[in-house]
Amino acid sequence: MMSLLHPQAGWLLLALPLFWWWSRGADRVRRGLRLTVLACVVLALAQPSMLRPGGPVPQVIVVDQQAHLTEAERERAAALARALVASHPDATLLQRGGTKLAFGLPDERHEVLTGLPAASLSMSVQSALERLPTHGGAITVVGQAAAADAHWARIAEALQRRDVVLNQVTLPTGPRAPFVVAVQAEPARAGERVLLHVDLEGDGQGLVLAASSTGRVLARSAPFDLHQRWTQTLELPGQAAGFLPLQLSLSAAGGAQAQRTAKTFDTEIAVQSPRRVLYVQGMQRQGAQRLQSLLDHSLEVTATTPDRLAAELAQWLPPLREGSMPPGNRGTPDLIMLDDVPAAQLPQAVQQRLLSAVGEQGLGLFVSGGDAAFGDGRYSEQPLGQALPVRLQPEQRNEQPSIALAIVVDTSGSMRGRPLQLAKQVARLAVRRLTAADSVGVVEFYGGRQWVAPMQPAKNIPDIERAISRLQAQGATEMLYAALEEAYYGLKNTQARYKHLVVLSDGGVESDRYQQLIRRIAQTHVSVSSVLVGGDPSGESIMATWARLGQGRFYAVRDEFSTVELDFKQPQQKPEPLYHTGTVDLDRSVTPRWWRDVGSMPPALAGYASAVARPEAEHWLRSSDGAPLLSSWQYGAGRVTTFMTEPFGAGTQPWRTWSDYGQWLSRALGQTAGAQPQVAMTLRRRFDQLEVTVRTSGASPSLRRVGGASTAGPGDPLPPPQAVAPGLFTLELPWAPEETARLEARVGNDVAWAVDVAGSDLLGPGALSTGRALALDPLVTRSGGRTVPADELRPAQLPTGRTDGVGAPLNLWPWLAVLGVAIYFIELLYRRWPRRRTSA
Repeated sequence: MMSLLHPQAGWLLLALPLFWWWSRGADRVRRGLRLTVLACVVLALAQPSMLRPGGPVPQVIVVDQQAHLTEAERERAAALARALVASHPDATLLQRGGTKLAFGLPDERHEVLTGLPAASLSMSVQSALERLPTHGGAITVVGQAAAADAHWARIAEALQRRDVVLNQVTLPTGPRAPFVVAVQAEPARAGERVLLHVDLEGDGQGLVLAASSTGRVLARSAPFDLHQRWTQTLELPGQAAGFLPLQLSLSAAGGAQAQRTAKTFDTEIAVQSPRRVLYVQGMQRQGAQRLQSLLDHSLEVTATTPDRLAAELAQWLPPLREGSMPPGNRGTPDLIMLDDVPAAQLPQAVQQRLLSAVGEQGLGLFVSGGDAAFGDGRYSEQPLGQALPVRLQPEQRNEQPSIALAIVVDTSGSMRGRPLQLAKQVARLAVRRLTAADSVGVVEFYGGRQWVAPMQPAKNIPDIERAISRLQAQGATEMLYAALEEAYYGLKNTQARYKHLVVLSDGGVESDRYQQLIRRIAQTHVSVSSVLVGGDPSGESIMATWARLGQGRFYAVRDEFSTVELDFKQPQQKPEPLYHTGTVDLDRSVTPRWWRDVGSMPPALAGYASAVARPEAEHWLRSSDGAPLLSSWQYGAGRVTTFMTEPFGAGTQPWRTWSDYGQWLSRALGQTAGAQPQVAMTLRRRFDQLEVTVRTSGASPSLRRVGGASTAGPGDPLPPPQAVAPGLFTLELPWAPEETARLEARVGNDVAWAVDVAGSDLLGPGALSTGRALALDPLVTRSGGRTVPADELRPAQLPTGRTDGVGAPLNLWPWLAVLGVAIYFIELLYRRWPRRRTSA
């Protein structure tokens, strides 16, 4: 089996026909010799090798001899390598740095790696792979279980594809001085806090990690202990947009400076442009200017009005869905803020379109307001109200409206005995149902009419009951008309919500005279009811007619067992007012994580709109009695937050002197804003290659270099990236390892920046990370190899790879080179050999 180490050189064979045509003037022998020389040179450049059947399995041993190892460690590694070579006499030895060891191997089987192939363990393994045949063999790495880089993906693929076994012999390591391995910053916008995750290795106690920029300390950790590996998180305050150089220092708590690796301490991060807020101004005047002044540079505020919101949304939504950018000179907003916008100013079609932007495109929606926005409760049944994390449903309370009751009692002679006693009992029960807010009066009629108890507030019920008890039957019933008029005029002078007139009689009167009067009374919203007392049914039809004409009720009380309790109270459900004023104390027992570092807690509010908390939502701020004030929940791809008062109105009047109000509001808006930016870019370096990945909403981005720490000004454009999926673009560029990469990706007016500092993927001289070598153990296991400590090495026990009869490779390129030189001399002799003369 033959393989080519550099098969790309085979393309030069295409030049052989051209050479044959170019030398057509020479004789065929010379042309053939020259063509053979050229073919030998091309084949030698391809470096072919052939596996010798039945020979030993190819072995490559990689031994570390770099300067960062102590002399004892280098000697120990050399002794281990010598034992491995003795066990595999045909093995190839790759030495990582140092003076060439005296192993007595030929030069083609003993090579000293220098520069990057020596410093990078992954590249050392790659160099070993290049010295193996296309299939089979084994590589044994001797050195510390640490690496300066973590580029293992291609190594893993090559080991699996070529069925190569990887072994590892590890040297013992003692305690190491602490140092920084890598720094990763979470994406952050201008004005937002920046989280730095710093990977540390080594051993130390009472260490303090600090981050500074241009000599100013931005964050400092509490003292901590380090053993082997640890990730320390620092939180930087909000910064301006652009590239921010950082210097990380690791020192003991007492002030002594810890070991320092310059490349990993000096880093740089990209702070993205501020989030864009589309502020929809409702009843609060100059709200956009006050919001921008309060938020400073953390958010970029653009103002609009409710009547223009539909046009604004029409600019953004269709272009976003089609993968292009909105027209104009503004980028897509991250957040839409409705501030004190009444429901009447926001048509339902606009509400639906707004919610579509939130649910489908991932925009944030922040709804705030007071009495003007929520006081009338009209949002509760509209699309926007259904999407809020609170229910705008006012609490209902039972209201007992005031009533005025005039009782007209028949005390004529026909009422003697049981009928009058029943009438008194019904009257007393009716009076007892009244409250101090009601009014009551009692009129009797017989041959005349008079007030037994004048119309008065029902505050002294016992006195009224005693007046009713003193009634006596006497006279005729001809004065009923006058008694009804008297009671009616008494009711007219009251201010009660409901007015009732009740006639208690046995019905022994003529009805025709009273029908017109009762109709007139009913037309003035005074109801007339009638109660028939006693067992005489002859008056039932008359009194039932009175109740019907008076729009009241008719009752028949035949005896003591059928007594009714008249109740003219009509309880009503009345909504509580949605907007509450006065001092509103806050519940300070629970605060979300995003505001725990705000310098001070907010003071009490002066007013808020009440709502019912939805159990599925997050309630970031409540009043002391549990009313939700600041609530939020996920709505499709976006987030909706409600602030149940005016950020710049009467409700937050006490907050105007709160020094941390701007920081607090910025955090609340930032938590609501769309999580996914319209453009995001990441950079990944692999030695001299830079991989650029850009995610967009669908449109193709343009890329350019950005020089220095400034993002302003023109830069060198870069080739367009290639789309590998909808909204996902990649580009691979050659990039000098010693050069920092600062790039800008742009889609319309949406911009993203990214930075990768020089040498970020490779630790400096003498710095090795055990964390970056963690991937080596799984590679060894998957390849069928073993990881063996140096003290336990038994060379014969290490897996040697394939044993199917394929032996060590035989390099053919030296033979091809010698053959080419020999044929060249033959061609030279042929050309100079004297030609045979013919006789004359």
